[in-house]
Amino acid sequence: MMASLSPQKVDFEKIWGGLADGIGKIVTLTGVKGMPLVEDIYRLCTAQPQPYSEELYIRLKQFLEKHVDKLYEVNFISDLDINYFDTYLFSFIICVYVFPWS
Repeated sequence: MMASLSPQKVDFEKIWGGLADGIGKIVTLTGVKGMPLVEDIYRLCTAQPQPYSEELYIRLKQFLEKHVDKLYEVNFISDLDINYFDTYLFSFIICVYVFPWS
């Protein structure tokens, strides 16, 4: 349960470390508890004195691109799948800007 909904100072690198681990578990289907991830994302997007929404987007994009590159290297996915990933990423970007977290 989230302790506070009010904006607070956060350590981006510390929170990102946990997020990256959780996202890694999601994309590899090894299971993860989602609510702590949501809480961490909320804390980053409402942080004071300045939110980390843009930095979070950049790191998430880099993380997902690296993951897809690894899958591509081991021939787990094809060029056609890459096009689906691009479409998915575009949809995610639209959602972030249409429904911002902060």
